[in-house]
Formats: sequence, C-alpha cells, structure tokens
Amino acid sequence: MQIRHVNPTDELYPVMLQRFPSTARYIADPQDPGDYHFFAAVEGEHGVIGGAVLDLGPLRFGPLAEMTVGFLENIEVDEPFRRRGVGRALLEAVLGFAWRWGAQNVRWTVDWANAPGVAFYAACGVGVIPEGDSPQTAEPYYTLVAVNPQRPHAGHGHGQAGATCAPEAGRPDTPRQ
Repeated sequence: MQIRHVNPTDELYPVMLQRFPSTARYIADPQDPGDYHFFAAVEGEHGVIGGAVLDLGPLRFGPLAEMTVGFLENIEVDEPFRRRGVGRALLEAVLGFAWRWGAQNVRWTVDWANAPGVAFYAACGVGVIPEGDSPQTAEPYYTLVAVNPQRPHAGHGHGQAGATCAPEAGRPDTPRQ
C-alpha cells in the first residue's frame, strides 16, 4: 500500500473529487477560502482503497487569525481494508503534511455514535473532547485534536493532545495553487 498526496494534476484527482463530493463542492465555491489537500491510499490492483481530506491554513478570524491549523474534513477506508493499518497510514500522512507546513494542530469532529472511530483515534493518541452533555444531546459529537509535537505550546492550548502518529521526515509537498 502507498499513501499519495493527490494534487490537481494527478490522475487520481477526479477519483478523489468523486469520493469526497462535499469537498468537491467546497473547491468549486469561489467564496470558500479553504486550501484542500487529498491523500489517497492506493493498493495495486485494488486502486484507491481509502482517502483523507485536509483543509490547511490560517484560522482567518479572532486574535489568532494567522495561526496555521488543519481541519481533517474526512478520512475513510473501504470496508474490506479496515483494521489493516490503512487508516493509521492516512492519519500519519495527513498529520505529517500538516506539521511540515507549520500547523499548530489538526482538528476534526466525530459523531458520538461512531465508537470504533473514536476508539481508533484515541489509540493514536489524539485528544478526544466530548461536546454536549450526553449522547442524548441533539447531534452530539466529539472534537478531536492532534497537536504538532514540535510546537506543543504554540497558539493556544497546552499541548496535552499529542498524536503518536509520527510525521514523515522530509520537505513538504508543493502547496496547491
């Protein structure tokens, strides 16, 4: 299996747009300031078996408007390939990319009903913050946070949520235009 950062000139780009239609809508919207990055898990004859979408950039609001953060928009692995390390490899690639670009943290949400997803992220060392008073709250979810291990005290927070998914060594990929 290989994890690839997929840019607009890559032959997998249309595949990723089809796989993540909500992100495709954001990309097509000229009012959306997001800088979206696709990551594809590719395995030989099976092709794309999983993928992830990262929105990376400054917050653009509040007192920390210039702080670079990542928002994990989506991560998914095809059913037959789950529990084989694909999700962890995708998360590692996303976090490694975000850390190389100087993100202080990466955040995302998971529905309360997704117990396997929450357990997976917790096993990776990601901070899990329950939102809402209980699972009976209207649309309860968890906020998940991974803090850049090289910058645990940058921005706000105290760096307690450090994911154990180690970033890959090397230079960042070329940013999307």
